[in-house]
Amino acid sequence: MKNFSRASSTICGGCAGRYRSRFCERISFSTKFRSLNRPPPAATELIRLRQAAAAYHLDVLMEVHTLAELERARQAGAEMIGINNRDLGTFTVDLSVTEKLSEEVPDEIVLVSESGIKSADDVARMEDLGVDAILVGEALMRGELSIENLRD
Repeated sequence: MKNFSRASSTICGGCAGRYRSRFCERISFSTKFRSLNRPPPAATELIRLRQAAAAYHLDVLMEVHTLAELERARQAGAEMIGINNRDLGTFTVDLSVTEKLSEEVPDEIVLVSESGIKSADDVARMEDLGVDAILVGEALMRGELSIENLRD
């Protein structure tokens, strides 16, 4: 597990920013561009956005779903990368997305697996891949599992 040097915060993309936690402020560039049917930003634009966030002492979690997006995030100097297992074009969820892309993420980058984690087995699977954190939302909101289930 990586050490975080300063407090960070996260906005859950699933809640459109309505609920903020005290732990992470999440800026997910790729998701917003994909959902607007716009081409994703170039690495230079990601650098500019990352620098703007740093000016406000925010940590940036760059969200990716494809190898091309992962490469752009790395070129932009991402320190945290979230791999979204949900294809926002079809809304299908496939944990193998994290399996494939995690191999390309250097150890010094904090790696988060997002969406589709529904069981303790899924958590163990992500841990075996070297994932540093997981984002679990839908299954908890729907009552399909609890934090206790994930800890088992």
